[in-house]
Amino acid sequence: MEVEWLLVIHGLVTLLVLISFLCGQWPIFAGTFIQKIHFFLTFGACDYFRRFVGAVFGQRGSNALFCVEYYCCDRPNPTLQVIYLGIIGASYYLIVQSAFKYIPGHYLGEVHRYISLLAVGGGILLFLLTSFSDPGTVNAGNVSHYLSAYPYDNIIFSEKECPTCKIPKPARSKHCSICDRCVARFDHHCGWMNNCIGEKNSRYFMAFLLWHFLLCLYGAVAIALVLAGRLKELRVIDILTVYYGFEKSFSSLAPHVAVVSGGPPFGFCLIISISSPVALGIVNLIVREVAIEYRDMLTEKGTCAERSPSSEISSRRPLCGWEFEEWLLDSYNTQILIMVFLAIISMLLAGFLAYHTKLCVTNTTTNETFKWQEYLSWKRKVNEAKVSAAALKASLAELNHEKKHPVSKWKAFFQRSHLEEVEVVKNNIYDKGVLQNVFEIVVPLSTRRSFLQRKSKSG
Repeated sequence: MEVEWLLVIHGLVTLLVLISFLCGQWPIFAGTFIQKIHFFLTFGACDYFRRFVGAVFGQRGSNALFCVEYYCCDRPNPTLQVIYLGIIGASYYLIVQSAFKYIPGHYLGEVHRYISLLAVGGGILLFLLTSFSDPGTVNAGNVSHYLSAYPYDNIIFSEKECPTCKIPKPARSKHCSICDRCVARFDHHCGWMNNCIGEKNSRYFMAFLLWHFLLCLYGAVAIALVLAGRLKELRVIDILTVYYGFEKSFSSLAPHVAVVSGGPPFGFCLIISISSPVALGIVNLIVREVAIEYRDMLTEKGTCAERSPSSEISSRRPLCGWEFEEWLLDSYNTQILIMVFLAIISMLLAGFLAYHTKLCVTNTTTNETFKWQEYLSWKRKVNEAKVSAAALKASLAELNHEKKHPVSKWKAFFQRSHLEEVEVVKNNIYDKGVLQNVFEIVVPLSTRRSFLQRKSKSG
């Protein structure tokens, strides 16, 4: 099997793992192998690891593992915060060391040196703002105002008392077991922020997601332009373009590359290459045959300031596609890996941002989506039980009636049942329209003058 197909398979496996991990719990995948992979990645692997530690190290090892798990998963800790700062710091450092020496270049001006610094600084600022801001803590002093701001819908929220805080529990609030506090309009506890996401800091969290999506996208595109500029400056792209007599540009070449490559379609290879860092070798499908024919042209031009693919190969021997890639990856391996890493992260952030944007425009939280799923599932089961009971009762009544007054078979065949399943409808009383829902995120109810006036009157 050719190496490029091995890379395609690797990319598909990577996509399968990502889809299983992120979407395996969706109802559409219930009972499929994707759900099984999701269970293994989220619970099964950890359970097997616990058993392994217990079998090898005994009870002492199991207790030590439990303590580590309790600290990392059930108590506030800065582990993921440190990892975030390490990732963004290391990524920016590698970009500065590997890509800044080519800026200014053919496509990027020197201004991008400073724009990138401001972009990273803005992302860290939003991270700190989300991490250390009050999510909307509910206490005895402000609980009455939150009770007024968020009425009970008596569906997924009803009047009750928080058993831990010993105060009335406002609608849309939740007691976070990790932070040990009640949070108004609770969405979720974010380990990356080491903080809850609630009424007061949801705006910062959304800004954080949007900013980092744009930041990663900007970084991936900028590095791609750096590499494209280098190939243009070194005239390496002539290998692919001169043969066709076209203007030396990637866009004019792309349709012909897909035909020349002799492998999977170019667009498919591009998706696979983005989905997996090691699949970058798929570029072999693009350059192999044309590079063989035009090795002499690149040698004659001799314009490469750096080590070119032709400088390492005998003038009598054809240039192999993998030798071209070896030169490309050897000269720009750091830039290529960072570019693919940023592209993958930007796609993940795009999905996460889209999900939370949907929650914002419908005035729903992550916590409430689970509550609605449980309620709708319970309601459907109740309705199904009612319909089944009514159908059984109607069947018995018809059976007794037919004994006294037999019904024609044709009439019974065309007769419609009056029993219809009742449709379960989600009635979200907090959804006030897109504009008001978004405004509630940007300007939380607890920061408005009406809320503060109610607070002063009650105080």
